[in-house]
Amino acid sequence: SLFFAAIEGKLSLRLLNASAEATARNTALLGLIIFGAYLLNYILTIINVPQALAGLISGLPLPPWAIMCCIIGLYFALGTFMEGF
Repeated sequence: SLFFAAIEGKLSLRLLNASAEATARNTALLGLIIFGAYLLNYILTIINVPQALAGLISGLPLPPWAIMCCIIGLYFALGTFMEGF
């Protein structure tokens, strides 16, 4: 993109500065999202939520294929509605 901006004559120090600021902002936002996900994972593991959910699901009177269909349906629903957000 730097090459094409130079060819079109739009390359300037102001453009490079704005591009660097946008890149830094996006990188920081991504870092915060990853940190938040790690923190949530750590807290949920400490209070044994994954183990409780595994015990709850394994205690259901359903065959394994039905549980997998429920999980796929949940992913499908989340993918459908979360796309809009």
